Amino acid sequence: MEQEQIQLFTIIRDQSRTLVTGRDEKALLKAVPGLANNMLWIFGHLVRTTDFLILKLSGHAMNFPADLDPYFAKGSSPADWKSSDGLKDRLLAAEEQCQKKVLAFLETADASAFAEPYKTSSGFVLSSVKESLRYNVVHEGIHLGQLQLFNKLVG
Repeated sequence: MEQEQIQLFTIIRDQSRTLVTGRDEKALLKAVPGLANNMLWIFGHLVRTTDFLILKLSGHAMNFPADLDPYFAKGSSPADWKSSDGLKDRLLAAEEQCQKKVLAFLETADASAFAEPYKTSSGFVLSSVKESLRYNVVHEGIHLGQLQLFNKLVG
């Protein structure tokens, strides 16, 4: 797999993780008027989406915990959360495990095509791990920018 793309992915994810670990759970859960979601949702969405784009589309099981999935799946919202107690710690533990599995997979993955191409919500069609990794780097970068904005706005 392309080492430069893997390196970009890990650098961007490290920056996102640093923003999340540097805040208490109350700040991560704070809603910003006029904006959807919160910092914790954005980070959880990143972790879950990476697992989906890299592992699931490649025909492998996702490592993202099933009990966290309803919090961060596409179309979910913090407004629907019944409880968020301890969610930061649970998500960070999940992210550590997911990141290890994704990076290990990428080290040995080839560029073969997916069984079924996947069309993203933004219209991109992904048909291989290589394309998914490139798209994921863009996705991570977009949401890192959101995390940086939220980090300033939540005070």
